[in-house]
Amino acid sequence: MNTSELETLIRTILSEQLTTPAQTPAQPQGKGIFQSVSEAIDAAHQAFLRYQQCPLKTRSAIISAMRQELTPLLATLAEESANETGMGNKEDKFLKNKAALDNTPGVEDLTTTALTGDGGMVLFEYSPFGVIGSVAPSTNPTETIIN
Repeated sequence: MNTSELETLIRTILSEQLTTPAQTPAQPQGKGIFQSVSEAIDAAHQAFLRYQQCPLKTRSAIISAMRQELTPLLATLAEESANETGMGNKEDKFLKNKAALDNTPGVEDLTTTALTGDGGMVLFEYSPFGVIGSVAPSTNPTETIIN
């Protein structure tokens, strides 16, 4: 397929999608599954607004609770992702999930640093800044999301 054919195919698909009436959203499915990207973004934004107001002690407790709750599910997540994608094996995926869960930094990276010199002072203060969207690769879907 050449570039022109690909562009034509993309235009055709987009025009079909734009002329198709929007479906009424179904009931929430739980487990962070939404009917549309917009619904997922809205929910993530609302969660961010609440999280942003939390002090570091609370954020640390949230991260600890997530690690504690996810740990017993790592084997299931590994098996399901291997089965769904047909890639990799559950043992390796378990190890990758465990590494992502245990080694992704928490609030310990949110240190405040000040640099001073003849030209003045610079303050570095890290904080959450918003929602980030991502397309998870099928080769490691769960560990990408955990991270």
